[in-house]
Amino acid sequence: MLPKPIPSLVINYFYLWKYEQQKGQEGGVKQRPCVILSAQEQESGLRVIVSPVTTTKPDTGAAIEIPAKVAHYLGLKEDVPSYIVCSEVNLFIWPGVDISSIQGDKGKFSFGYLPPKLFDKVKEQILRSNKDKTLKVVARKS
Repeated sequence: MLPKPIPSLVINYFYLWKYEQQKGQEGGVKQRPCVILSAQEQESGLRVIVSPVTTTKPDTGAAIEIPAKVAHYLGLKEDVPSYIVCSEVNLFIWPGVDISSIQGDKGKFSFGYLPPKLFDKVKEQILRSNKDKTLKVVARKS
């Protein structure tokens, strides 16, 4: 069963990077953890904004490393650091077609929640990227 889209929840999602969209792709290639930043009711439905998690340290743009304890709690890889990318987001109408169950657990679609202090850091960095006009936004077709 799909979870309720609550900010700070980390879902499993086929994230579409901006460079992939610019190449003409309409769907993400790889499912990955993504942090729900906001969920707002609109005429078209519940609009959700997510930020991706990656194990590749971004060379450009803002990112926040997930502390090892949090990575363990979420069930993420513990042998390599994970980063929340704060320079790029996807927008979509919930639930969309790209939410996926976690590999090995067909009924589970989320990893858990970020701790409030970490989530606040992520939101602050996303807002900074938006203010600096460096935030890349990919509006997905659900």
